[in-house]
Amino acid sequence: MNTIVPKTTTNKWLLPWVISIAMFIDTLDSTIVTVAIPHIADSFNLNPIDLKLALTSYLLSLAVFIPISGWLADRYGEKRIFIFAVAIFTLSSILCAISNNLPFLVLSRMIQGFGGALMMPVGRLIVLRNFSKYEYPRAMTFVALPGLIGPALGPTLGGVILQIASWHWIFLANVPLGIGAIIVAYHIIKPSEKVATLPFNWSGFLLFSSGLACITLSLALLGDKFSLMYQAAIFFVVGILFLLFYWQVSRTQSVPLLNLTLFQQKTFRISMIVGLLVRPSVGATAFLVPLLLQTVWNKTALFAGTCFMFLALGMLCSRFLFNQKLLALFSIKKILLTSVLALLIFSMNLCWFSQPQSMIYLILLLFMIGAASVLVYTCLGLMSVLDVEKEQYSQATSMASTNQQFSIGCGIAIAAVILNLVSRVTHTPLLSNEVFFWTFIILNGLSISSLFFILQLNPEKIAIASPPL
Repeated sequence: MNTIVPKTTTNKWLLPWVISIAMFIDTLDSTIVTVAIPHIADSFNLNPIDLKLALTSYLLSLAVFIPISGWLADRYGEKRIFIFAVAIFTLSSILCAISNNLPFLVLSRMIQGFGGALMMPVGRLIVLRNFSKYEYPRAMTFVALPGLIGPALGPTLGGVILQIASWHWIFLANVPLGIGAIIVAYHIIKPSEKVATLPFNWSGFLLFSSGLACITLSLALLGDKFSLMYQAAIFFVVGILFLLFYWQVSRTQSVPLLNLTLFQQKTFRISMIVGLLVRPSVGATAFLVPLLLQTVWNKTALFAGTCFMFLALGMLCSRFLFNQKLLALFSIKKILLTSVLALLIFSMNLCWFSQPQSMIYLILLLFMIGAASVLVYTCLGLMSVLDVEKEQYSQATSMASTNQQFSIGCGIAIAAVILNLVSRVTHTPLLSNEVFFWTFIILNGLSISSLFFILQLNPEKIAIASPPL
C-alpha cells in the first residue's frame, strides 16, 4: 500500500492546534460523564454501578472501530474522514442528551464512540505524516496536551454543569465545540493526495471486533451480578477464541486489518504490553474517585469535579517538563520506569481515602497522579512510533489507539467487578468505605507486573531526540 503524501500547508504548525480541538472533546467526553453517574442513575431509577455500561460502551466502541480508521483515511483521505468523525461525534452527543433510558443512552454512546474512534487515530496520523520524526515530539506536545487534560477536566466541568443545570447539558456542551472543530478543520487541513487502496478486510474486522466485544461484555456481566458468572465466562472464552482465530487468519493475509508483525519490534511490543497493564488503573480512577466522593463522603458533584481540576494541573505541569532536553538527558527506560513506579505509589495511596480524609492530601495526591500519568503516556506514545517505518504509520497509530481505549475501558469494567467481588466476599454494602479500600489496593496491584516488561527495554534507547548538529 502506498503512503499518502500530504500537500504542503501554508503553516503546518497550525495543524496540531486543529487536531487538539477534536482530541480535547473526545477525551473530555470519556470522563465528564463519570461525575454525573449518580444523577443519571437517579433519573433512570437505577443503581449507580449499572451506569458503568454507559462508560464502557463508549470506550468499547472506540476500541472496536479504531482499527478501521487507518484504512478509511487511506481510502477517502484524512481530512474528509476527520471532519466526518467530528460530525458523527457531535450529532451523537445530541442523541445522548435526549436519552430517557439506559439502552438508548448506551446506543447513543456507542455511536459517539464510533466518531471518536476515527477522530483520535486519524488526527494523530495527520500530524505524523506532516512532520518529521525530529519534529514529531514538539508537534505532539500541542496535540497531546488538550487530550491529556480533557479526561482530568471532565469531572470538574461536569460538576460545574450539574451545579447549574441537568445532566443532559453535559452532552450538549460538546455541540458548539464540535461545530467549531469542523469549521476550523475545513479551512486549515489540506486534502491529501489520492492513493489506491486494497479492499477492506471484513473477515479480520469481524473477528477482531467480536473478540474485543465479547471480552468487554464478559467483564460487564461479571460486574453486574455474580449470578451471571457462567455466562460471563462463556463470553470471555469466546472472545479469546475470536482473537486467537484472528491471529491465525491474519498470518495468512497479505494485508491484515492489524499488522501483527509490528510486535516483532521490541520497543513497540513493550509499549503495547505496558499500556495494557498500566492504563486500567488510571481509567478506573476517573470512575471510582467521583463515585467515592459522592456516595461515601456525601459530597456534591461540584466538589468531586473540582478535585479533578488538580489532576489536570498536574498533567499540565508535567507535560511542559517532558521535552527533547529531558530525553537527551535520560533514556526512555529510566523515565518510564520512574514514572510508572511513582504512578503506582500515588494511586495505591488512594485506598486511604475510602473514608473522609484531609482535603489537602487528596488534592496533592491527585496532582501527583496526573503528573506521573502524563510521563507514562508520553513515553508509551513515543515508543509506539519510534521504530516504525512511514508505510506502517496508519497501522501503528490504529493499534496504539486501540490498545489505549480498550485498556482504559477494561479498567472501568474491572473496577466494577472488583467492587462487587469485595462486597460479596466481605459481606459489606457495595458502596462502602471498606469496599473502596480493597478495590484501590487490588486494582493497582495488577499494574505492578508492567515493571517486568519495562526492565527489558534497551537502557541506551533514547526517544526521538533533537536532530544531530
